[in-house]
Amino acid sequence: MTIPEFENILRKPESEILDFKKEQYDIIKDSGNIKTSEFVKDIICFANTIRTETAYIVLGIDVKTDGTKSFLGLDKHIDDATFQEKIKDKVNPKPYFSYYTFDYQNKKFGIIEIPIKKYSEPIAPSKKMKGLQVGKIYFRRGSSNSEAIGKEIILIYLWLKNLPDKNQEITLNDLISNILTKVTSKNCPISECISVALGIANKYRLNKLKNFCNGELTGWSNKIPEEKVPTYLSYRMNKVIISPHEIELNPFNPYNSSQLIKEMKKMDEFDEMQLLFPEPITQLEDTIKRIKEKLDTTLVTFTLTKIFDKKDLGKIQVNVYANRDNYENIYNGIRQKFINELINME
Repeated sequence: MTIPEFENILRKPESEILDFKKEQYDIIKDSGNIKTSEFVKDIICFANTIRTETAYIVLGIDVKTDGTKSFLGLDKHIDDATFQEKIKDKVNPKPYFSYYTFDYQNKKFGIIEIPIKKYSEPIAPSKKMKGLQVGKIYFRRGSSNSEAIGKEIILIYLWLKNLPDKNQEITLNDLISNILTKVTSKNCPISECISVALGIANKYRLNKLKNFCNGELTGWSNKIPEEKVPTYLSYRMNKVIISPHEIELNPFNPYNSSQLIKEMKKMDEFDEMQLLFPEPITQLEDTIKRIKEKLDTTLVTFTLTKIFDKKDLGKIQVNVYANRDNYENIYNGIRQKFINELINME
């Protein structure tokens, strides 16, 4: 789940494939099985509903009578394994679904995904619970859970029967392989591939990949101690030219940006320095795009404060001069680092 995908869900009303819950299903200390039966019924209904796309239950969203939504978030968290354990002996066939948490606007929400899955028959309760009768068929009618009757039951059977026999479950390795294909083929911006990978990392609790994706999408400023930057973010470091002096570039000069950098290196007023480029990857992509749209004489200039080893200089502000090569080296470094992170997930 990516942020754009989550925001797209939030814009939709409740329906046959979407439900919002104000609170977490409190199934842990549920002596009367009231909350458990509510959870079981919701899963049964979505799994049995005739549809063409994945259904979602989003926890931590309060829907008002006028349709507006309040993003409350959750203060109770239950792992996927607990949900799976709670339902496995209460229904038949066993439904396929997954639960994971999603961080949005500094709050944590719960998401249950119920994909389209071919079952031998509609899912029905195998134990009597509140609101559930053994052997009865339940499904979503509009935005409500209902008991299927007559022709509705027949249609659900026919829908399940006509679903492709091929197992529609996509494995983690399949998802990673799809992203690897895109990022190595260079057919889409790396930022888009990283956004997709972040959703996978959240779903499967791949913390190492999640930290990498978050850092790349939001930037690395102040996220890693300065002394550890050369080790952890070496792929985002590149040699640039620095100087306490600011120069004005003649737009009609005969040199390209690489030649300009080479000439600067010959001058006493300019030094080379390994510099971390901590900005979000989308910002890097925008900068590269702007450079490509201009002449190859373009230099990117900005200022930063540097502490020099020489005591007589101390901390001073310097001008930084970088060109297209610097940014493309960083971008390619991110691509390779991303590929390595994905490969290590398989």
